[in-house]
Formats: sequence, structure tokens, C-alpha cells
Amino acid sequence: MNRTVWRGRLIQCYRMAILVAIVWIIRSQHDWIRSQESVPEVTISEVTEWLPSAFAFAEKPQPDGTKFILDDAGVRIGFSAITSPTSDWIIGYSGPTTTLLIFDDSSTCLGARIIKSGDTEDHVAKIIEEPEFLEVYTGKTWEEITRLRDIDAVTGATLTSLAVNEGIIYRLAGEGPNLRFPDPITVKEVQSFFPDAANLVEVKSSPPMFSVQSDNGTALGWTLNTAHLANRIQGYQGPIDVLIALKPDQKSLVGVKIRKSYDNARYVEDVIFERYFFRKFENRDVTSFLGIDYREHGIDGVSGATMTSYALAEAVTLTLQEIETSSFSDRFSLSIDWKARDLFLFMLITLACLMTFTRLKTKKRVRITYQLFLVIYVGFISGDMVAQAVLLGWSQSGIAWLISPGLVFLVAASLLLPAVTGKQVYCHQTCPHGAAQQLLMRYLPKSWRIQIPNRIEAWFKPIPVVLIACVCLIGMLALDFNVASLEPFDGYSWRTASWITSSLLFGSLIFSAFVPMGYCRYGCPTGKLLDFVRFHHRGEKFGGKEIAGTAFLFVGLALFLLRHHLI
Repeated sequence: MNRTVWRGRLIQCYRMAILVAIVWIIRSQHDWIRSQESVPEVTISEVTEWLPSAFAFAEKPQPDGTKFILDDAGVRIGFSAITSPTSDWIIGYSGPTTTLLIFDDSSTCLGARIIKSGDTEDHVAKIIEEPEFLEVYTGKTWEEITRLRDIDAVTGATLTSLAVNEGIIYRLAGEGPNLRFPDPITVKEVQSFFPDAANLVEVKSSPPMFSVQSDNGTALGWTLNTAHLANRIQGYQGPIDVLIALKPDQKSLVGVKIRKSYDNARYVEDVIFERYFFRKFENRDVTSFLGIDYREHGIDGVSGATMTSYALAEAVTLTLQEIETSSFSDRFSLSIDWKARDLFLFMLITLACLMTFTRLKTKKRVRITYQLFLVIYVGFISGDMVAQAVLLGWSQSGIAWLISPGLVFLVAASLLLPAVTGKQVYCHQTCPHGAAQQLLMRYLPKSWRIQIPNRIEAWFKPIPVVLIACVCLIGMLALDFNVASLEPFDGYSWRTASWITSSLLFGSLIFSAFVPMGYCRYGCPTGKLLDFVRFHHRGEKFGGKEIAGTAFLFVGLALFLLRHHLI
């Protein structure tokens, strides 16, 4: 590799470093702003649509984040669940969506509503306009919703609706609220095991655990209860809630005791008064409960209350097993959602590479057919395009690898291929709007073409850079602005397109009918960004692109340092 190429690669690495630094600033700004915000507050008026007698929310949320809904007499009539912040990492087209779900007192969903979204406004509006999408959850229990799969996406807002569904399922993946045993563990309860207990500190786990501490902060042990198993383990007539106390190393039990029960009162009393039964749990190793039936360790049922005592022992056993095996993660985990559209995008990049690096592009019929395919299918049907809205949304909230791995691959290829090969594979061979302009240039009379004077062209050329600057400022200042309206690409999604993007689509095509490839040359910020990372094998020098990128970076750093005063 000669000296010129080495210099070119170093300059290119500098440009890539600038891009990565700007993305980091935007992401840091976004995370900082989110940390200043609280979870969207839901008012009781938003609940009365489904629960007309709703009067107020319970003062304190449950350990799983749900809130009980009370009538004017203070009686619980249902509860609410919200997907934020648990599901905020699930990204749709360009950001996460927060959904509210309302349940009645039997854990049956009464309805769902989107209350906030960082996704593209047009896509979210399309989902709201089709209420039957969210109505699929109505009438299903908490447990049934977690098993929902393959819900039909909203046409024109596929990625956003898929993210809404995945966010709801992930939020409800754990155990539902303890409707029968909602009361939290108190210090007074655990003092029978830890006399010096003065404080309980919750540790995020499934099931929830509490560190028991003395008044001077000394760790005395751990405690948790079996309420989360109320719907799965029944005694003779109902479930039982058991308090479990563990030693500081969590390797052995201190003991267990009954907190509350819906079982037959006489049977429960028989168990409570049989002290020998509870002694069998004292100082026992937690590992002795793993994979072995508790009866094999001499924990026999209480005579006359066998089912009640066995329910207690089984609840303790399963709870200890959950701690050791992290059953929550086993019960539900999200994996990459491969769909036909993702496989198609892999094929699209392959075709684009063939059109770029082989002689296929010289065959007129093949090229025209391919361009029509890009406009009709990629543009109007699938709508999977690289755009500023996608790039900014992913910079702020993370990459949508879960919902749309194909689009992630398309964006990655669009950035990396020009950086490695110097060829603009996306702009020249993948973008449907570019293909539409190429078809116009091919079939419209040459007599229509207009040559823009140099003095006017000097005003047009900076437009893409100005648009990129606007996108960066919107991201760095967390402005409430629909970035998709800066480009015409959303206009191809005619089912969800706003009048702004539709106007940009037709206006840019009309302009390109007279000025060949006019939008690509004078209006496309995404194309300008891809050109920024492109490697030019000859003539790479430190010049205007590097100076502009450096200026963007310094402005970003200034906004980052002054964010406490500006945001």
C-alpha cells in the first residue's frame, strides 16, 4: 500500500471517528434526558374508559410496577401496567413505544393504549387509527398475553407495531401482580427471624428479595415470600403465602413461616401449631431443595392437614429453585425475530452488490427491470430504506436488531461497503428514490433538462449538509421534531405518509424530471452522509468534509457540556 493510500485511509478513519463520536454524544444526551424524566404519569381519567367506577390509584405501586385501581370506597377493582421503562430497549422503526394496559381484578385485560412513543409519528398515528390492533389483548389474561405470538402487524407501520407487541409481551413476561397477597413484607414480620432488623432493602430479582439490615446498616440476612406462586400452587381450598428467611450467604435457610392463607382455616392452624414441621426447614441448605422432592428429605405432611402443609413445602421449594436457576430468564426470552422481509433484505444487498461489482449493470433490460423492482417493491411495498429518521432513532435509543435484523444489515452494509470498497452500493443500487430518478432521466426527453447556473448551484449544494446539521441538533437538544419530514422516503409508505413527506416525494421527482438526479445531487442528507464515510482511492486529502465534520463534533461537545443549561 503506497503512501497516498495510507494517507487516504487515515483521513477516512478520522471521518469515521468523528461519526462515532457524534453518535456517542447523541446517545449520551438522550440517555441523560431520559434519566431526568419519570415514567409517564397515568391519570385516573384515562382508566375510566374501561373501569367507570375507578376513583384513584393506590398510593404505592406493587413490586412488579403495577398499580392497583380503587373505587370511591377504596376497594380494589383492577390494576394498570405500563411497558416503560422495562421494554424501552425494544426499538421499532426508530424508537421505543410506551403502552398502558388495564386489567380487572381477575387479571383479564380490559384494554390497551399507546401513551408515548419515540418512533416515527406517522407510523404511531397509523396504529392508533387502527384500534383493532390493540384490541387483540382485550379479554385475555396476563398469562395468555405472554404467550401471544404472530400478531398481525399494522400495514404501513410494521416495525412499530411489532415493537409494541414485543414490548407488551416482554413487560408481562414475569409473574403478574399478587392480587391475593399484595401486602409487602414488613420489618416487623422478619424480626421473628432477625430480632435486630430495622430496614429492608429490595434487590431486583425474580422473585423479589429483600436484604435485612440492622439500624447501623449491618446485613443480617435475606427475606422473600412465595406470593408470586399463588396462582400455581393450591392447598386444600386455596393458596398460601410463606415468608422465607435466608442467612447472609443465601446458602442456607433461617426458617419459614405462614404470612397469610386462603386455605381452610382449621388446616392452616394445624400446620402452624405443629412446630416440628417448621423445624425441618431451619438451617437447611438451599441446595437440598434443588431437583429433589422435598419429601425425600423428611419434610412430611402434617397429619390432618396434608394438602395444606404440602402446598407450603412446595411453594418454598419452587421459590428457592427459582433463586438458584433464574427461572424468569428461562420462562421468557426474546430472540431475533427473523421474517421473510429480513431474508429479502439480505437478498436485496446481494443483488445490489452484483449490480455494482459485476457486468450486470451494463445490461439494459436487467438494469431497468431491477430499477422498477426497487421502486415498486422496496419503495411502495416493503418501505425498508436508510433514512435520517432511522439513523437518529437508533443513535438515540439503540439498534433495532431484535425487530428488524434485515434493516440493521441493510444500514450496516450501506455504511461499510462505501467505506471499504469506495462504491456507493446503497445510493446507486438499492435506494428506490434514486432508482425512480434514474428512470425519469432515462425516459423523459432530454429537451426537458435544465442546466442550473453556477451561482444558483452554489446555494443548492450546501442543503444536504444543512439538513444533517439540523438532524444532529434535533438529536443533541432532544427537540420534539419529526425527522422523517426532512426527507421524501416516508412518502412511499402511502398508507401512513403525511402531507409533508408526500409533497417532498412528488416535489423532488418533479425537480429531478428537469434536473437529472436533482434530489440526490442537491437535497439528500442520507446520501451526503454515506458519501462522508466513502473511501476515495485517489485524491483523499484533508479538506471541506473533514473541516465540516470537525465543526459538527465541536458543536456537539459544546452542547454536551452545556446540556444542564440548554435542556
